[in-house]
Amino acid sequence: MGSNCFSNSSNAAVCGAYARYNRFISKVLWVNQPPYFCKAPFRSVVVDNDGMLMPCCEFMKHESSLPEYSIYEYEDYKSDTTLRQKMIDGEVDAGCAYCIAREKNGINRREYHSRLFKEEYETFTKDTFDVRHLELRLGNLCNLKCTMCGPYASTTWSSEIKKNLTAFSEFGIDDERNDFKWINDINAIELIKDILKNCISVNFGGGEPLMHPSINEFLKEIDTSAQLSFNTNGTKLDNTTLELLENRPNLKIVISVDGVGKHNDYIRSGSKWNDIENNINKLKQRNIPISFYYILQHTSLFTFKPLFEYCVDNDIFLNIGEIYRGSVDGSGHLTLNSAHINDVIPFENWITKINSPIVNNVKHWLKSYEFNSDLHQRFRQYFEMLDFIRGTNFNETFR
Repeated sequence: MGSNCFSNSSNAAVCGAYARYNRFISKVLWVNQPPYFCKAPFRSVVVDNDGMLMPCCEFMKHESSLPEYSIYEYEDYKSDTTLRQKMIDGEVDAGCAYCIAREKNGINRREYHSRLFKEEYETFTKDTFDVRHLELRLGNLCNLKCTMCGPYASTTWSSEIKKNLTAFSEFGIDDERNDFKWINDINAIELIKDILKNCISVNFGGGEPLMHPSINEFLKEIDTSAQLSFNTNGTKLDNTTLELLENRPNLKIVISVDGVGKHNDYIRSGSKWNDIENNINKLKQRNIPISFYYILQHTSLFTFKPLFEYCVDNDIFLNIGEIYRGSVDGSGHLTLNSAHINDVIPFENWITKINSPIVNNVKHWLKSYEFNSDLHQRFRQYFEMLDFIRGTNFNETFR
């Protein structure tokens, strides 16, 4: 019979010393873990909009030298141990470099993606691959034309480009010819359903996932105890889908917004703020937790303050990310560096007075500011072009 650590004070002292020794050994072993080790390549997979596979949503596949695999090559993807071996050896693949660089700004997505899996570093080998987290981007079906997006994630964007090829071509933007129909392939659907059955965590993205005809079919395969989340624009919420979302204790709905009211409707072109608020109320009535996801970019100088205040007033948690430099045309014209100092200073003066951990990474973001006149000019040209096509007015909306 094993001894009971709490049967007497002597045993308790011995067990306490043993526990401290184990914690010490664990810390010593932890030193052996490479500083940028991430569990995502061993436990997760992302199916991107075009059906290509990635280890996580932060991975920059076009920066990596690793071979690319589609959903139709899933078995080959599983068998390729290159990235997993790099993780074990302490090497940083170029596809992971951007994620790691953002850690300097307080955005630690590597920690976020590893949080679900409690195994010690030493248990992972290059052959460890068991998908317990799936991120599924359901093609590019979407009803919006967000100013920082493109046809890879929006059929509405694709339609607009086809009608205005000359205007968009001046910015190097065209209608991408990727295969976004893979999600309608019966074999791909069956493979995804099989993966979902084993998942303890699932995230749906898009396009707009709540528009996709297969969404209810996928939801039925996911264990009700699994961590389930949606990245949605908040404009669509079918009642039958809403019923399938009820009574899930680990459900989160993350609504992507880029402002409040007319700000959001401009940046996320095609959205109507009233529709978003109505769907927020539907979710709250069923005690389904929601949060906002917001992207820091040039226009944040005008949109962040009212959005922050809206979240405080309505008790909505705010997740904050940062725009990819390559968004839209690869130039970086949507980043903070395209903003004039006269717009940066008032925002900086306001945010330095805000005492909230929510805005810490916004303050870090401001510290990286370096004005670039070429990006400033390109930013103006880009929105002048959009205003002409869409009949909108940037200055009236934000100034």
